[in-house]
Amino acid sequence: ARQSQVARSFFGPFGEQEGEPQKQDGRQPVYGGPEDLFNKARPLPQQAEMFGEQIWYDVELGMNLGLGITPMGEGPGEGVAVRIAPEGAAMDLMREVVADPKFKKMWIQEGDELLAIEGESTEGSEERTVEIIRKVKSDPNKQTVKLTLARKKTAPIMVVFPNGTYGLCPRLTKLKRVAESSGFESGCTCENGMCGKCWFRDSKTGEVYVLPLNVPGVVPSLWRKAGELGLQPGQGEYETWIPLRLERAPEAYEREFATEGVRREKINKRLQERGYDPI
Repeated sequence: ARQSQVARSFFGPFGEQEGEPQKQDGRQPVYGGPEDLFNKARPLPQQAEMFGEQIWYDVELGMNLGLGITPMGEGPGEGVAVRIAPEGAAMDLMREVVADPKFKKMWIQEGDELLAIEGESTEGSEERTVEIIRKVKSDPNKQTVKLTLARKKTAPIMVVFPNGTYGLCPRLTKLKRVAESSGFESGCTCENGMCGKCWFRDSKTGEVYVLPLNVPGVVPSLWRKAGELGLQPGQGEYETWIPLRLERAPEAYEREFATEGVRREKINKRLQERGYDPI
């Protein structure tokens, strides 16, 4: 708790000057509104819908699907999850999403549930899924396959680093570990954000992420605004249907530490006026 308090106070509202309103950037209509502050979310792509705690979506892939399947439970009918092969149409779709920030379609992630193929339900059965796939692939005139899948709202987040390296990671994994496992060399040499090389910005929303301190599944500004009571389950969550694209933000680091220096001077002046030693 003490560590969280220090992180919130020292790495306070990034880029904000004391006594001034928050800068109006691309984040504000999404995360900064006064109503339902911690539950704002960006809209789903057109081919996706929200059903309870899942996102149901459609994709159309070439016949070389590049997918494997695995049962989700111990018994039949409990669901079929997908695995992504290193090559194939599913991986091509993922690479297209990573390469193009303007791409606004769902992609298939490892662990998504396969609900239907060409409109035929898999019935949560591995055997039924294999049967449908064989039938579809036996059609010589078939060029593409329509798949319907489901992804949990709390599914892992796709994180894209500045050099195009990307990784699918659990929502509460520190971003520094994500960078390391993805092969991205951030240059960070600290565990507290002090080195300056670990400061990044979400290119879409303007949110600042410090790799050793922040996780991909929680929006940093909302985490700070929640205070010591913390976010409740479901609040301030990053959307699993949008890749988190990070770009370096050295200016945010410099501005924060310049602001921190001004705050420290004010505090020391008040302490000296009262006869206390400066900090």
